Amino acid sequence: MTRITLLLYPVAVVLCTYGVTLGQIQERAQVLADVAIEPDPTGQERIKVVVDALRNPKLSFADRMASVGSIKDWIQKDTQDFFEQLLYFYCRYDQQSGDESRAREVYSLTLPSFFSFSEMDMLHVLVPYLDSDNIRLQSIARNMLEGYIEGPSAGSCVDYDYYRRYIAAHKERPPLGLVRYMYRHAPGPGVLALARVYCRPDEQGTRKKFRAILWAEHVVNDALWRKRHRFLQGTDFPEGARRELKQLSEHDDWWVRLYVAQIMRQHRGFRQPEIIERLKKDNHPLVREAIRFADKMPTKKPGRD
Repeated sequence: MTRITLLLYPVAVVLCTYGVTLGQIQERAQVLADVAIEPDPTGQERIKVVVDALRNPKLSFADRMASVGSIKDWIQKDTQDFFEQLLYFYCRYDQQSGDESRAREVYSLTLPSFFSFSEMDMLHVLVPYLDSDNIRLQSIARNMLEGYIEGPSAGSCVDYDYYRRYIAAHKERPPLGLVRYMYRHAPGPGVLALARVYCRPDEQGTRKKFRAILWAEHVVNDALWRKRHRFLQGTDFPEGARRELKQLSEHDDWWVRLYVAQIMRQHRGFRQPEIIERLKKDNHPLVREAIRFADKMPTKKPGRD
């Protein structure tokens, strides 16, 4: 019987519908990106029947839902087996060509939408994959985060509250893949989310620190808003905003310096050579990674950012 090494897609959320905890799945998530699964012909056929029913336009909605419900007993009896067989099914068709194989691959990934799961459960499943060496897996995880956690309005109004709560639960060892994703996607909300974790605004000892970060982010974001809406002309941002970034670049906390590196990576008008050179020697890998990209990007063209 053939075996397959899986670069998995996090469809384990299906199990949450039936009260299955994600504890053991989360524990396995760190190693599942390279695990060999023995395909069970019976299990593969059951999943295939459900997927084919979902993509059959001749079936009524009730018949499609009945097909989905037909695997409930399997999930309740052996959730681990179902989980692994579903992963194998996805990768099996992901490796094949042709319209039918592509349709089965795509529809197998729609299964989570038929079941209920919490945002935190979804994060437990997805976050480990953000650090995967496999670019496709990272992309799938990011897309799922945007679709299931942030929602359709993520592009215009980013809400990192669930991410903040997840990081707070892992405060001593924050998931760097998630932090990287947050800052690349929206560095302002990212740094404010971590500020609320590591220097709570309601605690007297860290209130001043939090407010300094809050103000600096506001000044920088205001400059970006004015530039985006063409209230600022020329190639550079206001000196006040650049000064705030310089102060943050000397901050004791790496997640604050990472904000500076990402802003400079994404906005050439904010780049300052002396800060770039200093952050290239930073003691945190995410800061060095972000500023390295900023340093390699071309010089800003006149009139553009």
